[in-house]
Amino acid sequence: MNGFSKVRWGDGLTVTDEGGGVIRVDAGAGVPGPPGQVEEWLSGVGAPASGTGSVGDWYLDTVSANVYEKTTASAWTLRANIRGADGAMGATGPTGPTGPQGAAGPQGPTGPAGPAGPNLINGSTPTPLTGLLRGNGTDIDVASAADIPLPDRLAAVSLIPPGNDLNSATANGWYQCSPSTANSPGFGDSWWAVLTATVNVATNLRQLAFSYSSDRIAVRRRADSTWGPWQLMAALDDPAWTPVVFSAPAWSNLGAPYATAAHRKAGNLVMLQGIVNWTSGGAAASTSICTLPAGYRPGAIVAFNAVTDTAAGTVMFVSPAGAVYCPAWAPAAGTHWVSLSGATFYAEA
Repeated sequence: MNGFSKVRWGDGLTVTDEGGGVIRVDAGAGVPGPPGQVEEWLSGVGAPASGTGSVGDWYLDTVSANVYEKTTASAWTLRANIRGADGAMGATGPTGPTGPQGAAGPQGPTGPAGPAGPNLINGSTPTPLTGLLRGNGTDIDVASAADIPLPDRLAAVSLIPPGNDLNSATANGWYQCSPSTANSPGFGDSWWAVLTATVNVATNLRQLAFSYSSDRIAVRRRADSTWGPWQLMAALDDPAWTPVVFSAPAWSNLGAPYATAAHRKAGNLVMLQGIVNWTSGGAAASTSICTLPAGYRPGAIVAFNAVTDTAAGTVMFVSPAGAVYCPAWAPAAGTHWVSLSGATFYAEA
């Protein structure tokens, strides 16, 4: 190959005489190789889905610490678990602040009844009572009595008073008052338990009556053989206002925002309230506004100044029969009103 400096072959091979006995052969660019593979790390909660990632990728389950390799287009192969052993328990932290108090729990069931206590009269425990008790018309020495009978002043005399008339129930004791009993307390109740008690002398008596159908308590007295009227001491069953029943269609409530016509009783004190309309015009004396029930009526006619929509106002009366009326009020034709509020009196009938 003397006498050449460079020979190039058609397939890209070049031979060059470098001199000094050095010949360089250049083969040129080779055939490109196949594309290389890129591996990728993936992670997630739980094992990987079959469609996740590419062949050669790796996957870390962040919950179990399992490591998977994607070995085919649709399959992952578990290769290892990189979770280490549990570490030692750390020191106990400081106690936190006290939380707010919780709501009260439901009430527990009632406990069983306790044992009966000692008999203080004739049991093993001495009675602390001293002195005398009155019973059966004689004195009983408490310290020496083996047993104390119920005094006749508290005993039941008869279910029915003599002649079925409470005026004749003069013996000390209890009586029952029925709807047919004369001189009963009334006050809207028919059945009563009545206690008669002597005060000082036989001619001075007291009768105390308890209603069977309500919380009413009534009392009366007899002085020198003359009975006084029944007085209502308490009526605990009347906590709210009761609307009146109008006596005629011409009467009606004035309406909101004004109070409804109603009655109420606190003890023996009856109260009225409300503003009512009269729609017929002319004298209103021909008809009462309403009639109060038994137990809410005065012993005699009572009168009150009543405010109306006319300048002069009027006078309102309440009768022992319970009628509430304004006999002197004669408004002009049309609709006019009168107030019941402020009327108060003691019930005696």
